[in-house]
Amino acid sequence: MNNKNNMSDEDAKIKARAASGRPSTQPGATSSTAAAASASLARLDQRLAEKLAKEQQRPSSSSNYNTRAQLESLEGDVQAKVTGSHRAAAMRPGVESVSGESADPVAAKIRRDTQQMSKSEPTELQHLEAAIQAKVQGNSKQQQPQRPQELYSLEDQVQAKIRRDGNNGPSLAAAASSNAPYGSSGNNNNMSTLDQRIAAKMAANPTAFRNDDDDLDDDDDEYDRKLPAVASNTGNGLNSGKMASIGGVSSGNYPSNNKSIPEQAKEQQSDRRSNNRNETLGRPEQTQPDVEYGVMDMAGASGLAIAVAVQDDDDDMFIPSAVEYDPDAKPPMYRHRRFRLYALLAFFVVIVVAVGAAVGATVGSKNMNMTESPTMAPTTIRESFGIRTQVERLVGAKVLEKEDSAYSKALDWMTFDDPMQLTPDADNFSQRYIAAYFYFATSEDGPWLSCAPPKDAWTDGTECQYKELSAIFPVQYFEVPWNRWLSNISECQWAGVTCDEHGQVRGLDLSGNELSGPVPEGMVHFPYLQSISISWTNLRGTLPVELSEMKQLNSIELHYNQITGTVPIEWYKMRSLQHLNLGDNMISGSVPTEIANLLDLKSYFFFTNMITGSIPTEVGVLNSMAYFRVSRNALTGSFPSEAFSWRSIEEIWLHRNQLTGTISTDFGRLTSLNDMRFQANPLVGTIPTEIYSLPNLERLDLWDCQLTGTIATEIGLLSDHFYTLRVSGNQFRGTLPQEMANLTEISEIWIEGNAFTGTVPEALCALEDKVDYTLETFSADCLVDSATGAAEISCPTGCCTTCCRADGTGCLETDSGV
Repeated sequence: MNNKNNMSDEDAKIKARAASGRPSTQPGATSSTAAAASASLARLDQRLAEKLAKEQQRPSSSSNYNTRAQLESLEGDVQAKVTGSHRAAAMRPGVESVSGESADPVAAKIRRDTQQMSKSEPTELQHLEAAIQAKVQGNSKQQQPQRPQELYSLEDQVQAKIRRDGNNGPSLAAAASSNAPYGSSGNNNNMSTLDQRIAAKMAANPTAFRNDDDDLDDDDDEYDRKLPAVASNTGNGLNSGKMASIGGVSSGNYPSNNKSIPEQAKEQQSDRRSNNRNETLGRPEQTQPDVEYGVMDMAGASGLAIAVAVQDDDDDMFIPSAVEYDPDAKPPMYRHRRFRLYALLAFFVVIVVAVGAAVGATVGSKNMNMTESPTMAPTTIRESFGIRTQVERLVGAKVLEKEDSAYSKALDWMTFDDPMQLTPDADNFSQRYIAAYFYFATSEDGPWLSCAPPKDAWTDGTECQYKELSAIFPVQYFEVPWNRWLSNISECQWAGVTCDEHGQVRGLDLSGNELSGPVPEGMVHFPYLQSISISWTNLRGTLPVELSEMKQLNSIELHYNQITGTVPIEWYKMRSLQHLNLGDNMISGSVPTEIANLLDLKSYFFFTNMITGSIPTEVGVLNSMAYFRVSRNALTGSFPSEAFSWRSIEEIWLHRNQLTGTISTDFGRLTSLNDMRFQANPLVGTIPTEIYSLPNLERLDLWDCQLTGTIATEIGLLSDHFYTLRVSGNQFRGTLPQEMANLTEISEIWIEGNAFTGTVPEALCALEDKVDYTLETFSADCLVDSATGAAEISCPTGCCTTCCRADGTGCLETDSGV
């Protein structure tokens, strides 16, 4: 019962809208396509035939003929009436109506079935009218406010059914457009009677209808606001005299507008015709169902406008033509060209910012600290480049296990802090890594004296004043403009680095720059390195055997450091080695016989160490030897005669050892010799006169030995650039020869501590008066002995600079002799 009441309420609501001029159709509803319509009309024809057959067989006085069956019967009757009158307006576009015997067979069948049904319709309609009347009267007592709504619902359902059936197919339209009338005149009279009775029921209680209508107006204010239309015979205008009733609702129930209905219809129809001029030439004008005013009869058959029903499955369909045009409306923002341009620009900026942020997070994630090991950041883009893998191939994975090692620090710097951001496939990647390793390995005690890395390699400048060592007694520097290490330029431009034209590191010269730490064995990974000069610094530890693998290395200068241990025997297999300077360290061991392997050796500097043993005779094969400095060690024995084959020798430093023997006359064969330092050795004998014939001799140091004899007159044969004669602390006798005055460039003479007698030649003293040269030091035993009251030697006034006692008890610096 509740369901019936609800349906009645809904029917009444629809009915009220129809009465107030608000069709139940929504804007944007449209007819189905031709194909779908054909299929739907075929099914409708079949269902209509079956319903008509059942209605003829069903007795009108059946006791179980309920209200729903009555409504369906009434619906079918009204449908037959309206459809027969107005089917021509619902014709499918492009299909002409047919008449007479040429009509569609389905339409003919509908006319025959309808004629048969008209004979029994009066009885059925009477029963239905009685049932509706009884229901209205019965409910008026109990539910007075709901009666109009039930009636409205009932008639709106009938009206909706009529509209759906009126728009579905060419069969009914063809039947309606035929010359034969649809149904008999009796049927038409009965339907007219039905219309009058329904209108009378609506007029029976006008107050209820009016109140409900007002309520519905409030509820449905947002629904369609449309006017019913009646098509004229031509389809281009409206016939105001033919306002057909739909479902019992007459045209008089529709409210009027400012314009008359025909005028409004004409305007709408004119707009529709102007928007649909795409017909094919030679075909009849196509008529589309009007979703605003219903389907109009373009053939002029009946002049009835059929409302288009809204299907449930059409609610979600978007009909562009139903959207009202708003001249003031602006297009969507995304359709503006400027908006798209700005959007594209904004997207590009976002991408650039994102990439910049990623790169900044990668390369600037850490600040460089030169004294502490940087903390390894999480995996970054740079780490994914295979930098560590490449470094492990170069130096091995084991040396990278300690995070505070020079290898790990260099890897960290290459990955995160190097402004050049090299990738493993760069030509100088390995070289730059080893250069960074070299700095970290030699800065254990702090930054270097000059040209240390900048605090911020990304922003600080690269220029620096490099302090290059110029003298060591005392230490002196002169500044050279250069570039800082670990800066944002090529490693070939860092201070002390020398590269060839191919950008390969060939030399490192950082002497006096206060490097500290062990001798970096990682230098072996400079494959083209030829020269290492790191003297007068704080290198310590032992000499790495790995350097022997450097095939191109020809010069090693590590003097004046704190190196300990022995020289690896492998070093004496470096056949390209030419200069080996390990002087003034704490190296022990001896001069090995393997030195003969160094056939290209030119310089052998081991002074001021703890070398013991004798000088091996194998040194005689070193024909390229030019500088042999083994002074200040603990060498014993005599100088090997095999060494007199050194045709290129220039310096022989043997002083302050424990060498014995005499000075061989074969030294006169070393014509390139210019510096002989044999002092402080227990040598005996005399000075061979062959020594005085050496054309390039500049310095002769024989002091504190046990030599005897005199200074021969051949001394005058020495070159004019001979500048030092130091023979003090021996047992020489006699007088000083006048030929000494031939030594015009001499600047230093030590003859004290001997047994010389006589007077210093005045010609020799006269050398002090030379404008361009002055005898700076002249020391002799010219101090008066208190025991004898006389001096060993007499020195003219202003000639001797230092006078000593013959017994060696003291000396006195003076400007005049005694």
